Amino acid sequence: MFGEYSVTVATIATGLIGWGAIAPPAAAVRLTGLSVFSAHGGGGITGERIWDTSAATPFWDAWLSPVGMAGEFLNEGGDRTLNYDLTPGTHEFQIFADPGWNYQPSWFPLMGLGLFFNDATDQPDITAMRLMHRAATDNPPDAIPVSGLMFNLDAPLGTTSGAGTLSAEWGTETVSLTEFQWFEATVWRRDRVSPHNPTPNGNPDQIGIFTLTVTDHSLPTSDPENTAQTPEGSTVLGLMAVGLLLCCQRRTSARSKHP
Repeated sequence: MFGEYSVTVATIATGLIGWGAIAPPAAAVRLTGLSVFSAHGGGGITGERIWDTSAATPFWDAWLSPVGMAGEFLNEGGDRTLNYDLTPGTHEFQIFADPGWNYQPSWFPLMGLGLFFNDATDQPDITAMRLMHRAATDNPPDAIPVSGLMFNLDAPLGTTSGAGTLSAEWGTETVSLTEFQWFEATVWRRDRVSPHNPTPNGNPDQIGIFTLTVTDHSLPTSDPENTAQTPEGSTVLGLMAVGLLLCCQRRTSARSKHP
């Protein structure tokens, strides 16, 4: 009996795969690097302020955490490696950057953000620019895409051009930058990092916030995976379908729960 039951489930599941009802999950796009820099009106670097997540460059480090002033840093390892899976849904991040002890309000109020994915270090896939917040009540215009000259992540003082877009595609997935803000250190007066260490040094940090929205076009627009808030992982459709078959075979009711 058990053997016949297993064969039945396996046969139906195999058929569903052939019909496209069960598909292997798409490989998640990974956020693996970023650069933040003071920018001129054309969107390129001014050289005044630069932070990034690369150990190959001479610049001070940008420390990334989920939104929340006390979130654990995602790149606090010795080599400052960033490797974050961008599952479908909305992901909100916060950047902490030490401005230095001789900090003065920036002469260049425009800030640029370059995002690097899937271990690329020579060219960002998303770049944006926005006026920084010099007071908590500031409400500058939305971020715009830029393609000016910027530093890459794979060589000391190596340069590249910005991507000129706020979204990029990998297979069936689209990653979009839907929010970017940058605050002078005087706004929040929060100290969490040093120039090259994720530890406080008594010097208030500049803080950035950005949001990435990931859409998997192989799923229905209304699928919960495409609207989840900072998900930890995506649901495997195949396992859900087989679970449903098991429920039907056993004539019992059960609910599946996201991890």
